[in-house]
Amino acid sequence: MRRIGRTDLSRVARPGPFVANTVVVACLGNLLLLVAIARVVGGGHAPVPPDDAGVWIMLGMVVADGVHTGITRRGLYVPSAMPSVAVTYGLLIVHGWVLAALVQAVPVLISSLARRDSVWRIAYTIGHYVLAFIAADVVLQVFGVRPERADNRELGAADLPAVLVAGIALVVVAQSIGWLLRASWRGVRPTTLAAEEIRSRFVAHGALIGLAPLIAVVAHANPWVLPLFAVPLYSLHLTTRVTFDREQEVRHDPLTGLPNRRLLLERGEGALRDAARRGKVALFLLDLHRFHEVNDTLGHLAGDRLLHQVGQRLLSVVGSDDTVARLGGDEFAVLVPHLDRVEHDCGPLAPEKIALSLARQVVEVLGEPFELDDLSLDIEVSIGVAIFPDHAGGMAGLLQYADVAMYLAKRLRSGVELYDPARDVNTREKLLLLGDLRRALDVHQVELHYQPKVSFTTGRVDGCEALVRWCHPDRGYISPEEFVHLAEETGLMPRLTRYVVDEALSQVARWHQEGIDVPVAVNV
Repeated sequence: MRRIGRTDLSRVARPGPFVANTVVVACLGNLLLLVAIARVVGGGHAPVPPDDAGVWIMLGMVVADGVHTGITRRGLYVPSAMPSVAVTYGLLIVHGWVLAALVQAVPVLISSLARRDSVWRIAYTIGHYVLAFIAADVVLQVFGVRPERADNRELGAADLPAVLVAGIALVVVAQSIGWLLRASWRGVRPTTLAAEEIRSRFVAHGALIGLAPLIAVVAHANPWVLPLFAVPLYSLHLTTRVTFDREQEVRHDPLTGLPNRRLLLERGEGALRDAARRGKVALFLLDLHRFHEVNDTLGHLAGDRLLHQVGQRLLSVVGSDDTVARLGGDEFAVLVPHLDRVEHDCGPLAPEKIALSLARQVVEVLGEPFELDDLSLDIEVSIGVAIFPDHAGGMAGLLQYADVAMYLAKRLRSGVELYDPARDVNTREKLLLLGDLRRALDVHQVELHYQPKVSFTTGRVDGCEALVRWCHPDRGYISPEEFVHLAEETGLMPRLTRYVVDEALSQVARWHQEGIDVPVAVNV
């Protein structure tokens, strides 16, 4: 198994660029830092000015940040940048990039060792900070601001434009390096990642770097006041982290941690843009059979654990650049953005055959027993497949046609079906009505009317028959023949049946509590 550090390269979409990026950034950044330190020491100077109280106070602040990051295991790899960046950029403005990079390496080492990160990851993180600091230093030099290692220079108003542009350069370089690495991991364009994260990342880094000039000014005027910056730095870090967590929650399913419908659509639209000129994108929609039986028999906690296991199995079978999403309930989706690049054991195949082969692998993997509390559960799955641009030109169309194919697979019990317009019996009106019926079941708009059954001999009511009725919010009451037939055609009938039985049982229970015992018949 090929690895770099602790990273299994078989899980990387583009291992070549991933390794190249890691090696170049780690080696180049650390080599430049070591050479610069060697030149400082060779010139008879200490790497850290021993008589500058401000530098040592800043070093103590970044050490505290490293300990906090190591304990909380947050900070390096989320958009809420390490607060130490504000301190070290303040050092850079006054003393240059070498001292800033050396001091920034301290919290990186502390937090990374606490997390037991690999040597490659530590070297890469330090290297990417070094390259970003060098870019900021170059910008300052271009503007005529020349920080000196041993000179605690005063920052003037004329220097602020240069400091602002240099800070922007620092953020751009640091984030671009990270996006290049993660893009090779996921097999997407760096611009796709930038579009998802640019707001939260630049707001977090921009706010921290905006404090750097104030830190530089205070370090020159009265360095003993510097520890007071710990409170606003930590508050800013905490605020941006909470904002990031909320954005993650909006785009991810809280139960499984998988992307939700919103993030699936965002990534899908990006994949379609990338494949607009050439290439194909596949979308799978998955529906688990008899999942409600697990909930009803073993409880919702067991059902939640089953959904989590399903998500993990899906991740194990798809590629690293594919997206596995949970759409709600027992419905999942898989987005395959580079269908033409999927490798297959049988050699070159048509994209639709590759998609069907991958979907059948998913069916096979999910067909293996799931272990829940010493119970072995077997579940079945139906998958509908739609392909861009063969079937639709947008994500809305792909979702619609994959849904049609999924219900066809469910009705035929074939496991996997590729969308075929010739077999799509659904008109636009039927599809709209089907969506309305699903929502009606969710919000309990479907009603049961109870028709009494009267005995001819006694004239008394011997029971009731439950009749399903649906009052559409726009169309009024719809004929049961129309919507029941639609449910039978699309595979929604089991859900409608469970709904009717549950509602009838609930009504019988309420009548019993009121002292009314009457049999209720339900046609299933």
